[in-house]
Amino acid sequence: MSPTEMYDPLRGMICLRDSMMSLWGANAMRMGMMAPPPPGPPPPGPPPHAAAPPTPAFPVDVLELPDKLIVKASLPEAKREDIEITVLGDTLTIRADLRPTARDPNETWVVRERRAGVVSRPIQLPIAVKAEGATASYSQGVLVVKLPKKDEVQAKRIPVGAEPAV
Repeated sequence: MSPTEMYDPLRGMICLRDSMMSLWGANAMRMGMMAPPPPGPPPPGPPPHAAAPPTPAFPVDVLELPDKLIVKASLPEAKREDIEITVLGDTLTIRADLRPTARDPNETWVVRERRAGVVSRPIQLPIAVKAEGATASYSQGVLVVKLPKKDEVQAKRIPVGAEPAV
């Protein structure tokens, strides 16, 4: 299980049940150890015990302009000094330390989905970029990274001139 995947305590039990069913087959149903599957076609979609796709640590948008890439990442409640950005080849990695919010002892969480701790996400860039000219800004929970394209991947216009007839 990856660090970004939600933990499902029943997933292992359902996989175990399916394994036992395939091992014992019809004998298990005759002995009353397992209920038969419901009649009719199976419901559409993945089986209920299938692993959900892992949820990314935080959402990102990547925008390509003629001269640069712009990457926007949602990092609510991160502090500017706790964000680290690196570029290696065609991979941009954003890492942040999200601090837990202070909690009043009289409060009780009903739902808590926003995570605290260190989050990291590698982003495969579609083109080569110049790390030296990159800039980053962080405001209102959104990190914006601007990465200029390498010269060899930028389109160059070649003017067509008049040539004397031969």
